[in-house]
Amino acid sequence: VVELGVRMLRILAVGYVAFSVTQTLSGIMRGLNETMIPMWISIVVTIIIRLPLAYLIAWATRSAAWPNGDPSCLYWSLLIAWVSGAIMTTWLYVRGKWRKRAEAYLTEDALPQ
Repeated sequence: VVELGVRMLRILAVGYVAFSVTQTLSGIMRGLNETMIPMWISIVVTIIIRLPLAYLIAWATRSAAWPNGDPSCLYWSLLIAWVSGAIMTTWLYVRGKWRKRAEAYLTEDALPQ
């Protein structure tokens, strides 16, 4: 278990930077009442990227020692998903179409009295 944990930390250490970028920029958008963009990014990253990739890597790494695939395939799929999520979130944040809706939300009429 310790050996697997060390392997996990070595693979995911870089991914935590990407994960923090995603969480920070998504939090900014959610805080300004733009919840759909972070939700769709989360769905795409989890269901379309991470799960199929984990199964694909597990299938590709089957061996006599690991008949169901190398357990580190989960960590690699998580790392790739986190980096993909950070790229998507950064791109959509910088693109800034969500800002128009946020500005409309933050006008005098929408603020509590």
